[in-house]
Amino acid sequence: VTAIKAGKSPNKFSNVPFSSEQYDEILSQADWYVDDHIRNGEREVWCLRMHTLVELLRHTGMDLIDAVLFRPESIRYESIDGKMISVLRYSRTKTGIEAVVVLNGATAQMFHSIPMAPRSVAEMPFRYKNNQLRSDVCIWSRRIDKLFELSGIDLVQLIGKDGRAALDENGNPVMKAPTAKMFRHTFAVAPLTQGVPEANVAKALGHISTKMLHEHYGPWCKARDEQHLRELCRNSAARSPQESSRHRKVVKEDREAQQKAAKNELQVVAGGKRIAV
Repeated sequence: VTAIKAGKSPNKFSNVPFSSEQYDEILSQADWYVDDHIRNGEREVWCLRMHTLVELLRHTGMDLIDAVLFRPESIRYESIDGKMISVLRYSRTKTGIEAVVVLNGATAQMFHSIPMAPRSVAEMPFRYKNNQLRSDVCIWSRRIDKLFELSGIDLVQLIGKDGRAALDENGNPVMKAPTAKMFRHTFAVAPLTQGVPEANVAKALGHISTKMLHEHYGPWCKARDEQHLRELCRNSAARSPQESSRHRKVVKEDREAQQKAAKNELQVVAGGKRIAV
């Protein structure tokens, strides 16, 4: 097995999502894992906070730093076609570009109801008082890494730009350690495989165009294109018998007309005489 560091070959590998089984196991571990310093009376709150952070990463596509900076008030109700929907709008720390994510009611309610820890910053449930942002990100990153360990997810195999499992020159699988970023990849791949327009997925991720989707999630974009071609082929095949029948009829009538005209004009030369047949 060959282990490589994430991000060293951006033009060679596609981003990898968690499988549904892996994600379920991570959530299961989040429901009971706590740091050693947590008191028994705080266990339930601590586990709920851990669970909610994982769900926040998965269902919003946020980078970990944006999840740590998350404010529940950033989720608001907006009216679309007479219906009220829950919409999360935030600016990515990495790029400053706004991401727009639609949440279902239950998920929005969960994110509105995150319990606060004794040292939580007001209105920012995942920040801690007197801590630098970098420190808080490291704390939550370490906790998420522990969830990966407890879930038995030590390494994940990378995927090439062609959509195939990545192998090195010796035929060994190319692996990397899982990171919190994979929740974002899981968030991106799910709507792509469900047929959501690429422009909508890009907007939810905070991308200004679909170019980044094709660069980072090429195999899934390609799969959408192939499915589109399959549907066109099926539609074409459904129409082709009638079209072919009409075409054959036209060709037959044209050929018969040509033969009739040729027969009327045909002359046979016999004994020096031109005889019309």
